This record gives sequence, structure tokens and C-alpha cells, in this order.
Amino acid sequence: MVGVDRDELLGGLGSVVVGAAVGGGLGVVFAGQGSQRLGMGRGLYEAYPVFAGAWDEVCGELDRYLERPLGEVVWG
Repeated sequence: MVGVDRDELLGGLGSVVVGAAVGGGLGVVFAGQGSQRLGMGRGLYEAYPVFAGAWDEVCGELDRYLERPLGEVVWG
């Protein structure tokens, strides 16, 4: 979904709700507030198996669309 203003984004959301098929690529937004750092999340990954499993699953899905694996980008 792409939009240059609020109205276009709301229109795009309406298409999603009714299930209209639209061609296009994958977009992911990491809405940061400036506190990101290299290696962020590694402690959670190592300490919590559920987090590690979810992270691995997400990376497994997203990595096929990315030029570099997500874990490599986030953890360096």
C-alpha cells in the first residue's frame, strides 16, 4: 500500500479490508524513535526460546525478499 497523504492511505486500507488483489512489493516499516542500536534484541534471542523461535520464523519469511538477511542487518 502506497500513499502520499492520509486520504490515499485510507483508500488503500479500504482495498485491503474488502480483499482486493493488488500487485506490488513487500514493505516493512521499523518505526524507530532514535534508540536503535546494532545488536538490539540479541539478549532477548539468547534468553528466551519463544522470542528466538518467533524471530527465526519472521526472518525465514522476510529474508527471501531482502538483499541481505534481516539478522545480519540488525545484529551486524
